[in-house]
Amino acid sequence: MDKENINVNAISKEILGLNNAALQAISDEDYDKALEFLKEAEKKVLKYKSQLSDPKIQIIINHNLACCYQKQKNIQKCIYHLEKVNTDFELYLENKHKIHIDQTFFIEKILSDNPQPNIHLGDFILELRFCAKFHLQMCAAYSQNTNNKEALNHAKLAALICMDNISKTYH
Repeated sequence: MDKENINVNAISKEILGLNNAALQAISDEDYDKALEFLKEAEKKVLKYKSQLSDPKIQIIINHNLACCYQKQKNIQKCIYHLEKVNTDFELYLENKHKIHIDQTFFIEKILSDNPQPNIHLGDFILELRFCAKFHLQMCAAYSQNTNNKEALNHAKLAALICMDNISKTYH
């Protein structure tokens, strides 16, 4: 391995270490401490984004930031980070599976009952499970922010994702 790869691996491990420390702080309900760890991780992700090999690291950090802000009742910052998760996760799914996740995608899938080609089903179901969970969190955050129309859109998408996952599980 060359020196640059070792540094990138070390950076990834450092970011994930900060995330793990934040998760422990969240578990201890010390959200201020968790935010310190996560903000430091976010800085490193932004600095080394183009060099990191796992695109999900940024998604994880933003999701955990959103969780902390939601626990602190800072709904605006929660929504901001959830929107970043949404954008990054959609891009991740488009790059990995060549699909765009929205209500139209699932309605067409349910109506056509055609399997998605070239997708490892186990990974895809797990990814969609995260996607449904994330959209339910978006629903809750928008509802707390009294944006009921946006909350309903995310609830509908989460329901469609769950229906699709159930369908995939039993076919």
